[in-house]
Amino acid sequence: MEKYTYWLILLCSVAFPLLFSFEKRITYYKTWKYLFPAIAITATFFIIWDHYFTINGIWSFSEKYTTGFKIFNLPIEEIMFFIIIPYCCVFIYESLNYYFKKPLITKAVSVINIVLLLLFMTIAVTHIEKAYTFYTSFFASIYLAILLILRVDFMGKFYQAYVVSKIPFLIVNGILTSLPVVIYNDQENLGIRIFTIPLDDTIYSFLLILMTISLMEFLRKRTFN
Repeated sequence: MEKYTYWLILLCSVAFPLLFSFEKRITYYKTWKYLFPAIAITATFFIIWDHYFTINGIWSFSEKYTTGFKIFNLPIEEIMFFIIIPYCCVFIYESLNYYFKKPLITKAVSVINIVLLLLFMTIAVTHIEKAYTFYTSFFASIYLAILLILRVDFMGKFYQAYVVSKIPFLIVNGILTSLPVVIYNDQENLGIRIFTIPLDDTIYSFLLILMTISLMEFLRKRTFN
């Protein structure tokens, strides 16, 4: 049964969002025509990245907690991670948008944007020798800069969802890194952990969620326009 541990974590993660996808108020299923293409594009980018890091020893996966079936040298569970976790995070995003029509941090969005952009750029420049830290911070800063240039109007909603998503993030990622299912080469990251979770993972998840939500919003806006 241990070999199904990663699968069990993913299924437990998606159970609630999937169960309430057809809830009459939020009607999450109505976003699927925008969401699934967004997830597909984002997942492709992250799977290529994941594959590169895996074959270069930046991180690895425990054979004890995975079934052993692989695609592109990645456990099938890891492939599904990039579908299930974004699905769950966007569920949080849509739910919060329903209950909070105006994000609580609206007035601070511009400041947060600039602070994070400068922070990511600084981390990337000062940690070029650490692959996970550098690439995660670099990609996050570039993607955030592009969105700021485009002057998107959903960043407040995104930040709101990102903060709330850190609660299940600590649980799910905590399990993945404490067993561990995912094994990190600490020579390639900041070496700072939140419990057992590399601090770099917070930036990694930032980019994963932001890319999914932004692509979904672009597709949704294009459809309505």
